[in-house]
Amino acid sequence: MSSLSVGYVDLYEEVKNGGLVVDLSQRLIYREGAKSVAKALIDPRTTVQTLNLNGNAMGREGVTMIAKALEKNETVRSLNLYSNGMGCEGATAIAQVLATNNTTIQGLNLSGNRIGREGAIGIAKALLTNMTLQSLNLCFNAIGHQKEGIIAIAKALEINTSLQDLNLSLNRIESDGIIAIAQMLKRNVTLQRLDLSSVGMGSEDVIALVKALEINQTLQHLILSRNHIGQENATAITRLLERNQKSLRQSTLE
Repeated sequence: MSSLSVGYVDLYEEVKNGGLVVDLSQRLIYREGAKSVAKALIDPRTTVQTLNLNGNAMGREGVTMIAKALEKNETVRSLNLYSNGMGCEGATAIAQVLATNNTTIQGLNLSGNRIGREGAIGIAKALLTNMTLQSLNLCFNAIGHQKEGIIAIAKALEINTSLQDLNLSLNRIESDGIIAIAQMLKRNVTLQRLDLSSVGMGSEDVIALVKALEINQTLQHLILSRNHIGQENATAITRLLERNQKSLRQSTLE
């Protein structure tokens, strides 16, 4: 057995015997390493709940292997796939398992993977049926240039009742996308944190969000840094978010 093969066997053992938290970040395990991780994920002896695979260059094929394993895995609660070059194909594979088979993953980081329009639409479809996912990071994914992806996610969140934390930062979102997000906020009753920093938003776009927050009573944190929002809009948003935070504290005490 070659030294390379031995290394991948070690990956299998590391995941299988690593306990509840396994951190394989920045190991550059590539496609072959992903195959070993996937094998461990379907081993009934594996107990991992938090799995960090960021920065591993697994590519679309490697991430698809992980997705297939997650169809059978019942332990993983938090999965970090940041910066793996999965593209739209890998994101779609993850989305399909979220939509049909997996009911355990609560936190998912897909940031820095350039999933694009098709990947975003796939994630949106998953959000229509998956009611387990609570936190989703789609930062820096080139999903804003073509509005269909952002609009699809916003539409799905009008129905979804599980997601509490969504990060869309560093995706340039056009006005149509911001309007769709604002419409979603008027209907969504579970989202508590939304990150829209560095999305190229102007003051007119922010006005739509202010109007949405006048209706929304559950969002508590809205991150709009590195956008042109204007002081008046910033003051209004702060006031409305503080109202929601106060309302939540009161309902918790009751």
